[in-house]
Amino acid sequence: MNASHTLILQRQYLSLHLVSPRLRS
Repeated sequence: MNASHTLILQRQYLSLHLVSPRLRS
């Protein structure tokens, strides 16, 4: 498992869920 790749995926996932609600409202 690549730790850096996992971190990138987690950051993308978090950013998606943090930004999505702002775009909807």
